[in-house]
Amino acid sequence: MQRMGKGAQLARWQQKAAQFIIDIMADHDDGYFFLATREVGTKSWKEHTFQIGQHEQAILEHFAKYSRDTHDHYYCSNAFREPERKAEHALPSSRAWVDIDNADHSAFDPPPNILIEPSPGRYQGLWLFNDVIDRREAELYSKALAYNFGADKNGWSVTKYLRVPFTFNHKEEYERPRVKLLKFDLTRQNRKAIPVTEEIWHASSAPIVHVDLKLSKQWRKIYAKYREKLHKRVRFLI
Repeated sequence: MQRMGKGAQLARWQQKAAQFIIDIMADHDDGYFFLATREVGTKSWKEHTFQIGQHEQAILEHFAKYSRDTHDHYYCSNAFREPERKAEHALPSSRAWVDIDNADHSAFDPPPNILIEPSPGRYQGLWLFNDVIDRREAELYSKALAYNFGADKNGWSVTKYLRVPFTFNHKEEYERPRVKLLKFDLTRQNRKAIPVTEEIWHASSAPIVHVDLKLSKQWRKIYAKYREKLHKRVRFLI
């Protein structure tokens, strides 16, 4: 069991929540990341900034200070070059994140590496990939996952907060359920191409979802075969 100064000890949930955050942030080499707390019965949020490389003890102290009985706990899965949780400061990312809500989490392709149930029948997902891409592209990939598989259409922002597992959800409509960690697999996967619909295209300033292109030498023949089925913007880009 981890010990805090003067012999204080962490409860089991504090150890597990802290280790979850440490594992999530392990592939970031520099920058800053953010946790947030909200005191029960208020709308007052408090954001907590951590500098990567100096964060492990600080995370333990964070969960020792803010009880899950009196606070809701959140984390942002992305790292930022400045100590501000703003999209323009977001660093390149090897992940995707979606507030799945009440969509069918088993339908996602690729499947999430990490699956959290913040309240009964509602889910949040995190994907870990082999490649690192620009934050705009990573954000759009998350958006494409959300739109194509019926998730929350507002749950894909690079600054998005997700709930920390092993804490409690204190929303008034629930009976304080524990935030459950249903799946935790840190094995990285290849990023699959995801269809970009008209709705996704027009609703985003970054129009292309990441695809690891391996072009066949017969690409002209393939293009000619499927040309009429492609959107005019895709034809233009090709």
